[in-house]
Amino acid sequence: MAFIFPGSPSNVQPHLYGENGDEPDANPGRDLLSMAIINAALERRIPIFAICRGLQELVVATGGSLHRKLCEQPELLEHREDPELPVEQQYAPSHEVQVEEGGLLSALLPECSNFWVNSLHGQGAKVVSPRLRVEARSPDGLVEAVSVINHPFALGVQWHPEWNSSEYALSRILFEGFITACQHHIAEKQRL
Repeated sequence: MAFIFPGSPSNVQPHLYGENGDEPDANPGRDLLSMAIINAALERRIPIFAICRGLQELVVATGGSLHRKLCEQPELLEHREDPELPVEQQYAPSHEVQVEEGGLLSALLPECSNFWVNSLHGQGAKVVSPRLRVEARSPDGLVEAVSVINHPFALGVQWHPEWNSSEYALSRILFEGFITACQHHIAEKQRL
């Protein structure tokens, strides 16, 4: 058993991370289900791969908070896609990320300290819980990847590695790492 939390055009409801106001693009049902599954999976040490909105859910489920609108943060780059462009260009690499040493991401990518990723998100991590380790940042300092401390594989990335993953070695390595973690989890359960 394992969980992938994919991206979505919807956003996490602000009351879940201590902010007021409504979120016009909310999906309360997904929020409720995702928070429950993430917490249960963390407790049971089940592998998690959280992508885009999934990273945001992982941040919120562990006690962190989000920037509701990155475009209103003058110190941050534009992280949203341009809807006027063809999909292939929307998902094209748009900025670099710097990998933090000593974490899960650097273990998966030992020869790679920085790389380019796509960027299609309007929200992002604002405060990261002490339960999480920052794994990578964009040039503006925004958190682009996190992992859960003392968990065999609970990785969240802000970009979309599933897009054309067969063409990008980095994406394949991330999915292979997740699959390996799933195999280890199954083997561990069978031993018990």
